[in-house]
Amino acid sequence: MATVSRLLAPVPAAAVALVLFLLPAIPALADTTINVDATCSLANAIRSANGDAQTGSTMNQCEDGTDADASASPPEDGNDIIVMSSSVNLGADLPSITSKLTLNGNNRNVSGQNTYALFVITASADVTINDLGIGYGKTVDNGGGIHLRGKLTLNRVTLIGNNATLRGGGIYAQNADLTINRGNFRNNSAQNGGGIYHDMGGSKVATATTINNSMIFDNSAPTGGGIFLTGSNTYAASRLHYVTITRNSSTVGGGGIYNETRDLQVSRSIIYGNTGSDCKLADSPVVVIQQSIIHSSSDTDCKKNTSPNSEVSTADPLLVPPHNLQSFPHFRLYVGSPALNAADPSESGRENCWSNTVDYLGTTRPVGTGCEYGAWEGEGVARPATATPTETATATATATQVQNALIQNDEPPPEDENPPPEDEDPPPGNNDPPPGNNDPPGSSGSSASGSGKQRAVSLFATPTALPRASTCLTLEGIWVDGVTQWTQCQRVSGYAIGNAEVAAAAVDAVDVWGWVLPNTKICFFAAGGSFKFIDTGFIPRVVYDLPAYSQNGMSCAIIDRPGILALQPGAPVPQPTSTPAPRPRRDLFSCMVRTNYILNLRAGPGGDVINLVPWDVTLTAMEKSGGWYKVDYHGQQGWVSADLVEAKGSCD
Repeated sequence: MATVSRLLAPVPAAAVALVLFLLPAIPALADTTINVDATCSLANAIRSANGDAQTGSTMNQCEDGTDADASASPPEDGNDIIVMSSSVNLGADLPSITSKLTLNGNNRNVSGQNTYALFVITASADVTINDLGIGYGKTVDNGGGIHLRGKLTLNRVTLIGNNATLRGGGIYAQNADLTINRGNFRNNSAQNGGGIYHDMGGSKVATATTINNSMIFDNSAPTGGGIFLTGSNTYAASRLHYVTITRNSSTVGGGGIYNETRDLQVSRSIIYGNTGSDCKLADSPVVVIQQSIIHSSSDTDCKKNTSPNSEVSTADPLLVPPHNLQSFPHFRLYVGSPALNAADPSESGRENCWSNTVDYLGTTRPVGTGCEYGAWEGEGVARPATATPTETATATATATQVQNALIQNDEPPPEDENPPPEDEDPPPGNNDPPPGNNDPPGSSGSSASGSGKQRAVSLFATPTALPRASTCLTLEGIWVDGVTQWTQCQRVSGYAIGNAEVAAAAVDAVDVWGWVLPNTKICFFAAGGSFKFIDTGFIPRVVYDLPAYSQNGMSCAIIDRPGILALQPGAPVPQPTSTPAPRPRRDLFSCMVRTNYILNLRAGPGGDVINLVPWDVTLTAMEKSGGWYKVDYHGQQGWVSADLVEAKGSCD
């Protein structure tokens, strides 16, 4: 790394003194900017900032970084700024960061392509990362996205689809100082701490986890699906303010947060709708949960009022799930949510919602009369008029009618948001790209100038998905077909069914959530019966009758959205008396199709899934049969739905 030198010709001492007296003070040296472009790789930019030699014959033309030099006049802190002008798909692990560094992502992304580790930040480093997508990193050790031992601040950073064999799918931190502002963590996985794992050991005073205005969802780990906090440092603590933690999963405990031995403070946050208890504590010495919504499945100490103004609610926050994870990767609140206007904006003498002046999207807080709990601030999203039937409302319909009638769980953006152009934003509903490792992540975004409006930026070309088994495939006595790795199931009974009348008559029931495909088939190992379907998208719940049919001695029904399917007593279901006639096929000679979503490649029209086809690729179509195209994907032939692709050429 080059250093700035000051070479002076020999002059008399008196002259030197006179010149120094007359000249103004020397300003501090400007930080060196290193541009990642066609001649400077991200790996070499990091090497240059570290003071290490660059490698390669064509990518070793990065600007020289600046050495830290406390003896210089003025002192030089060695901070370098790496600026990204394009996204990066790695072909090798990145070198460790050992110096002081600011990385400006400019809403670009770095992808490990499910093969390579991403950022390793050593104990000597002090790093700030702004406006960057960090995705699909993979390691057999700790920290698929980021492995941290020093100091790190993340501003408007997305971590998605990262995987660690051991700890910290998104971030692994050890004896570190970690601050996250307006972050988005989703679909990261590990053995412990799917989203974040922080081992706060050692004795450094500056060891903490601070998370503000951030979304943490759809992460998974046997212990600590969203966050795992541990360590023996008596100085260390974790602070979560205005955070939304939902839809994370664990099998051992702590689907949202697993906190072990460390001080924990949570304020004005939502920890709700996670699998495997939302908040689990293990020997935590000090826990303060105040003005938050915590699911009733959480440990008692997560829910108790521990100090004045520490109201903790277990009511449903009525979260609006993302209708399109590419453009709007965040949870809003329905009108009527107990999290809306829940807190005094100036309480404790701090204006703008306890000094959190903006929300996850950059909207100025507060909106309305008070501050919302969670990462999003707004007036609330109106619920559709069709969501008003009472809890006992029942409708009888055919399978096709039910698919058309069931209320879609996903909502269009409110009027005060800028919807993306039609060619970028797929229609809302169950055809959205699934919230998993194939989902192109969005940036955490920035506010439009002077408007408070927000449009998130899509990141990442889609790599091959990481395998992750659906829990729907391991249910004893229940067979589920048509699921993806993002579909989750759990057998439920009694009060967990959520409707006393249905529960009283239920023989068996299964709760299905996540990304539910149209025509998802659920079969119970029973010779007869009828079905009730409970739409879990809204409160009060809506109950529908679903027709049953028989397959191989089982009673089956078709669903097309999340909900609870309950088997009721009934007569044996008759076997079909006829087989539908096959649809005519015709050869195609000049037809190409472009995928608008991440699609299943099937062995036949509507047949078994044999592969996944990425989003936004163009394929040659050879045949068409009804609503299906036969395509060639890298030498593998299969069928994709015609409704989910854009046809080009002679395709009719």
